[in-house]
Amino acid sequence: MKADTIINWKELRSTMNQILIHHESFDYALNMVRQCFAGADAGSGPVGLSITCAARSGKSEVAIQFRAEYPESRDEGGRRIPVLYYKVPSKPTVKGLAEGLLQALGDPKSDRGTEIAKTRRLKLLLREVGTLLLILDEFQHFVDKTSERIQMEAADWLKVLIDDTGINLVVIGLPYGLQVIRQNEQLRGRFLSNVEIKRFDWKDNDERKEFIRVITKLHQELSAFDIPVLHTDEMAFRIYCASGGLMGYIVKILRQAIWNAADRKTTRITLEDLEIAYLQTVGVGRFDGQNPFAVGFMATNHDALVSEAKQFGMWTEPVREATSKSKKNSSKLDGRV
Repeated sequence: MKADTIINWKELRSTMNQILIHHESFDYALNMVRQCFAGADAGSGPVGLSITCAARSGKSEVAIQFRAEYPESRDEGGRRIPVLYYKVPSKPTVKGLAEGLLQALGDPKSDRGTEIAKTRRLKLLLREVGTLLLILDEFQHFVDKTSERIQMEAADWLKVLIDDTGINLVVIGLPYGLQVIRQNEQLRGRFLSNVEIKRFDWKDNDERKEFIRVITKLHQELSAFDIPVLHTDEMAFRIYCASGGLMGYIVKILRQAIWNAADRKTTRITLEDLEIAYLQTVGVGRFDGQNPFAVGFMATNHDALVSEAKQFGMWTEPVREATSKSKKNSSKLDGRV
């Protein structure tokens, strides 16, 4: 970058927010969501799709990308919200879900009324705005990690909601959230096979090539910065070790490096800068305390390094079988009296 170039540091700081790198697993998940939406538009009846992955694998980005294809609009009939996105809170309840979805639809009175009244209003509003697809992010929150129990009442309510409205459902979350579907027979019968957004596996030749292709594209998107070439074999392996093959961690590290550079009013990012950014965002504790971006890091394809990197971001499934709370009468679950 020329010395006399006027630099918009605020814009450069947001560089990583503007980048969405597609890869095979991501695109497959996105296309399955498109099919699910098309099925709802064709009136094929309620269908469910689950998308799971490790933390920081880009699961939420699938929803963000798809929502951008079908944004909220307005016509002579009023507001149109073909795709409704909602992030499930911890320990969801029927009342909380109904209120949260009403709020997502823009209902100014979302906090008013009983569970039954809110559910009725939600069903009516979903029809009025023409919602065809409901996307629930962080679906694993239906499993209480403290008690290791499924919020079964909320799951039953959700099943009735999609039945009564005819909309299709996409749930996105960590793999242990699949217990909600597996242990609810009526939900299970509506869902397609689970779609997994996989982490990249360095030991798999095709996946390693795909990972390097993604890193190459990422380097191209960072052309405003003087940064080490990310897609050399050595550098790509360093990045793999630092991220465990998960795109979210790569974004975190690079974003921090960019923020640090912007603070120094420079577009130059060195290997040492990446080392610092790694410490700030991920920390130490792996590879015997070694930093993957340190000059002395043994950046060679050792099985031990790869195996340790693959544990990064791993989830632990509850050891006890999840159990449901006792159900209340069906009129409270579905909003009928």
